[in-house]
Amino acid sequence: MTEKKTFRLSADYIKKQKAKAIAVSVVLDIIVLAGITARLWYGRESDEAFWKVATIVLPTAMVAGVLVLRFFVRKANTRFKDFRITFDGKKLEQHAFEQPKLSIPLNEISDIVTDENGAVRVKGKSEEEIVLLNQLEGREELLGMIRR
Repeated sequence: MTEKKTFRLSADYIKKQKAKAIAVSVVLDIIVLAGITARLWYGRESDEAFWKVATIVLPTAMVAGVLVLRFFVRKANTRFKDFRITFDGKKLEQHAFEQPKLSIPLNEISDIVTDENGAVRVKGKSEEEIVLLNQLEGREELLGMIRR
């Protein structure tokens, strides 16, 4: 019997996904701040009223933006770090963040197909499908073990 092996996404891939989450959050924060500023500026009755409101609203929006940024970065980090595929010689299992576990016994694998983007899809007879992404560390080793 083969010992149970776990395969995870590469650290570089996780780092790139985290950077994307940060970039998207920063852009959204800038858009929200610009919208708030424009609304305050064009809705002002006087410059004095604008600055009184702006000194409260803008810093509050900035703090909220930083909190939202941290939330999305942590969520992305958890999502990718929790993703794993395990193989114990009898079955292939995919564990993903907040998703049900997928399992395909070796004797029920009906097809192994490579997509145009290089991802490998392991299909089971029961319509289950586990995708082995390019970013999975040890993917070729795992494919070799499955095909034996």
